[in-house]
Amino acid sequence: MRQLKHNHLSLLVLFFFVFNYGNSAIGATEPLFPSTFVTASGANCNEIDLNWVSGDGARRLVVASANTPVSVAPVDGQSYSAATNFGSGSNLGNGNYVVYNSNGTNVTVSGLNGGTHYYFAVFEFNGTGIGSNYLTSVSATADTFATGITLSVIISDSSFCLGEFANLEAHGAPQYLWSPGTGLSSSTDSVIIASPTTTTQYTVEASDLNGCQISARFTLTVNSLPIVNLGNFSDICINGNAFTLSGGTPAGGTYSGPGVSAGIFNPAVAGAGIHYIRYSYTNAQGCSATDSSTIRVNSLPTVNLSSFLGTCVNSNSFTLTGGTPGGGFYSGAGVSAGIFSPSSAGVGTHSIIYTYTNVQGCTSSDTSSIVVNGLPVVSLSSFPSVCIDAASFALSGGSPSGGSYSGAGVSSGSFNPSVAGAGNQLITYSYTDGNGCSASALSSIFVNSLPSVTVGPLSGVCVNAPAFSLSGGTPTGGVYSGTGVSNDSVFSAAVADTGAHAIVYTYSDVNGCVNRDTADIQVFALPEVTLGTFAARCANTGPLSLSGGLPSGGHYSGPGVSGTTFYTGIAGAGTHTIIYTYTDSNICTNSASSTIQVNPVPQPNLGPDTIACAETDVVLTAGNTYSTYVWSTGQNTASASIDSSGHGLNTFPVTLIVTNSFGCANRDTILVTFTPCAGVREPAISATDVVIYPNPTSSLFILETSSPVDIEIFDGTGHCVEQRKTIYFRTTFGNSFSAGVYFVRVHNGNEILTVKLLKQD
Repeated sequence: MRQLKHNHLSLLVLFFFVFNYGNSAIGATEPLFPSTFVTASGANCNEIDLNWVSGDGARRLVVASANTPVSVAPVDGQSYSAATNFGSGSNLGNGNYVVYNSNGTNVTVSGLNGGTHYYFAVFEFNGTGIGSNYLTSVSATADTFATGITLSVIISDSSFCLGEFANLEAHGAPQYLWSPGTGLSSSTDSVIIASPTTTTQYTVEASDLNGCQISARFTLTVNSLPIVNLGNFSDICINGNAFTLSGGTPAGGTYSGPGVSAGIFNPAVAGAGIHYIRYSYTNAQGCSATDSSTIRVNSLPTVNLSSFLGTCVNSNSFTLTGGTPGGGFYSGAGVSAGIFSPSSAGVGTHSIIYTYTNVQGCTSSDTSSIVVNGLPVVSLSSFPSVCIDAASFALSGGSPSGGSYSGAGVSSGSFNPSVAGAGNQLITYSYTDGNGCSASALSSIFVNSLPSVTVGPLSGVCVNAPAFSLSGGTPTGGVYSGTGVSNDSVFSAAVADTGAHAIVYTYSDVNGCVNRDTADIQVFALPEVTLGTFAARCANTGPLSLSGGLPSGGHYSGPGVSGTTFYTGIAGAGTHTIIYTYTDSNICTNSASSTIQVNPVPQPNLGPDTIACAETDVVLTAGNTYSTYVWSTGQNTASASIDSSGHGLNTFPVTLIVTNSFGCANRDTILVTFTPCAGVREPAISATDVVIYPNPTSSLFILETSSPVDIEIFDGTGHCVEQRKTIYFRTTFGNSFSAGVYFVRVHNGNEILTVKLLKQD
């Protein structure tokens, strides 16, 4: 049975469709044979007749293409609608249209352009809907040219805005009929103008004097105009800032009018008066509409301000006057709520502005100046920072000379850092000129506190610890000193020796202020560690539990050592050093070592397993280099001779245990097999004119010979159970034998034949 193509559908989905659709074509098989003998021939005007012989599919799908062969096949599981009018059925892609979908053997395709080359393909299929299964590996094809009218329609624009039009031209026939007539300049001319108000599908039908007809359909899309609105604008003064116009909807349109540039309105450019602003918007279809609104630009009022008398910078504040029209406000340096403060304005000539706003909200101003006479110029040089433990010193740097100093830590012109305290201390220099005008200057002295320095605690170290750099002193960057310290930071426990040692950490900060701290470091002695001796062992004597290390609690290491166990097999023969390492409560470590002798074990080799004849002896040897020999056969020599006595025709192990000069022992074992060694033949096969049958048997055996013979009968263990002499012609035996395997050795002069027999229950 052919396998379904869609074998990846889950059982749940299959159950769903089988349950809902019963015995529908879900999973229909693919046809085996395509349609054949397909023909295409011209029929009536602009038509082609197709005929074919059906394949083994239940239905057929016919696909047509103009000017190029059919290039797209149907897809399994897809349904397609068919229309005999070319171009109206399903489009498989690339202009491949379905013109037939049924179980017949012919179809007439219409709506074709005369003179055009049409190609057809017939696909067999089974099933419907998602169960459709198409034969696409092979299909029947045909092609021909259509007769009749060739119709072409030229459209100047298939999509335009409401109120616009399109030019329509039809070519290829003497007569035309356009429909519907709505929006058309003519319904019969070859060239007409179409100006519909809504999107309309038109049909043009062409006919010739022979009665041939063909039609074409097309759609003219009429895009509506956008609805455009522009809101009202507020009045603005002529000196108002240029601003970006807004309020036009839909967003994305453009503004135009007096004073408008790139969507920005400038009242100064537009001038005083009422101006029309237009907003135009074009939608995605290219259709445009416009709305407009007005904006009023108001003129400015006329404003004047009288001149002012000069004043001193330390004069009292006063109310400003002289601005007209009344009701405005004053502004400028030193002005607050119409009051002028010379000290706030500062020395110099200052502009005072009088600003007035009329009822239209438009503002204008006038300006006058006022001179503020300055105070004497006083300066004080900067002071370098000092450490808090520095000595008092006299202050200087004030100009003009003759002034006085004041501030924290200042007394009689001298500054004491420890009295002032750490931090930024403000120093004031005051001076009064001949006009009685006073001024002062400020500078600061930064008093640096000593750095906060700490060191330690320092961890103790063992006396054998390698020299290391001391750390932990803060801030970093200081230097260490003390017993055992070199190169400002390196401590050597061996140099310092055991005991407690004082370590001093000294730090100087970026301001040159110095401080220090001290901590002790303890140097510990190493623990005393010992390890006893070990007796020699053989390499195959197994694990040895290690002991003898003192103080207890340490650990052992060396070749073949794991935990407290020494493995002779892992270490191998030789002299090995065992190390005992102990760490005390101060984390100081010391070790002791001792050697252990592992003697090699002998390696006897009896060679590979052997097979020998039952009547022969087997001599085994492992060499004469060992001290003692013990064979499983009871022998104690370097070699041993083994025969089948007591073993029979069977396989048995032979083991040898040897010792070497160290007293180490080892063993080797081989398997020895004894066999009859003569050729074993099946029943009814002659050898020296002897035949034994039946074999196997459950009663007795029959021996026939053409010459006198002697026989010996052995059981499976090699014991002789029966002998007969000078047997001639025929004899029987074995009736009393128990079930098992037996061997009959037949002697005929110098010739011996052994036959294997099987006695059954």
